[in-house]
Parts: sequence; structure tokens; C-alpha cells
Amino acid sequence: MKRNRKIIVGIVCMLALAIVGTIGLKINMNASSNVGWVQTSNGSWNYVKNDGSKTTGWYNDNGTWYYFYSDGSMAIGWLQSGSNWYYMLKDGSMAVNTKVDGYYLNTSGAYSTDVPSVIYNGSDIKQKLYGLGFVDKNGGLTLNPYGAKGGSNYSQLGFTVGSGDRDMSLLIYQSSSEIDKKIRSSLNWILPTKGDYLYNVIDTKDLTSQTLELDGRTITIRVTSYGVALDFGPIK
Repeated sequence: MKRNRKIIVGIVCMLALAIVGTIGLKINMNASSNVGWVQTSNGSWNYVKNDGSKTTGWYNDNGTWYYFYSDGSMAIGWLQSGSNWYYMLKDGSMAVNTKVDGYYLNTSGAYSTDVPSVIYNGSDIKQKLYGLGFVDKNGGLTLNPYGAKGGSNYSQLGFTVGSGDRDMSLLIYQSSSEIDKKIRSSLNWILPTKGDYLYNVIDTKDLTSQTLELDGRTITIRVTSYGVALDFGPIK
């Protein structure tokens, strides 16, 4: 949460500005009305224009698409617009290049029967990681300069294929410029459009354990004593 305040000397009243954020959402306020992202009393979100009117229909916020119904409330879940179907994630952003409930949404966000081969599950990712130098160990994979015989204290990354609510896990034990390149490559295979976004989330000094919804997957970030664990749910 970020807060900014500005006091204008000589004016009797004080104008307070507050910016409150969740991922991709913020509230901007001025002296007369709420402008920008505004959360209503029932928990839904509106996007209020400078003239005080509510945004309706499609809205692009820094490259991310949202949809607002005729009453100004933000769409979440399946949405029909024109002849196409879309899926709006829990934060309101449009899902793209992913599967939701088994239906593929293309790079424009619309449901399509033309499913590309770029969407991988845990077993697919495991096969691709061999190309980055991962080797088999203890039923999963490890990236270790000494291979499978290397001690755990030399392990750089680990990977396991899961089942049920956990499709796969990526374990990060160490970091360097070369390791980070492999982390980024792995994340972009797992998340076709949000891999770089997730990389930037975990590449922060004060990273905390949290849960995200990206590219139709639930990602649980666990900050542990040995490193960072990323658990990826199946594509919904």
C-alpha cells in the first residue's frame, strides 16, 4: 500500500490523496469525486472517468483489458461480448492464450477451437527442462553443477510434477545471472503471457508468500528458509 499526502499552505482546507492498490487496481481521489479505480460498498469495482461518469464496456489499463457492465460494475468470470466469449479473471483482467474450464482463449482473449501447442502441463515442462541442464533426482529434477550426484547445498533449482490442485512446482535455491535466465525461460513456458510478470514479482527484495491468478492458473509463492517455491495449479 502506498500513501501520498500534499498540504497546500495558506488554504483553510486540507486535500488528502490516497492510492490503495491490489494487483493491477488502484483508487485515485480528488477533492470533489472519486476518479479512476473505485471500489463500491458491495466490493465490486468501477472505473470512474474525470467527468464523474462510470466506464462501461471494454477498458484497456496499461495493456490489460477489463470489461464493465452497463451499471459500471467490473465483469468477472465468463463474458459474452458480440459473438465471442471471454473469461475475466478474479482481478478483472482478461485471460489470454490459456485454457479456462477446458476452453482455450486465444491471444485476443476470445474462445477458440484452434488450440496452439504452446500450453504445457507439468509433464511437458519436465521434458523441456532437460534442455536447460536439469537432471533426474529423487523422482523430480534438479539443476546442479555436479549433476545428480551433486550435494543438495549445490542445487540451484528443482522441479517436480504434481497432481490434483498442484500441476507442478519450481523450487529456487540460488540466484545468479545464468540461473535467472533459466528461471525466466521456465516461467515463460509455464505462463505464456505472464511469465515475465511472475519473474518480476519474485525478483523483489521483500518478497512475501502469496497467491496469484495468472494465465488461468493459481500460483502459490512460498518463501522458505531454503529459497522460494512456486506451486502451479492446473489450467482451469
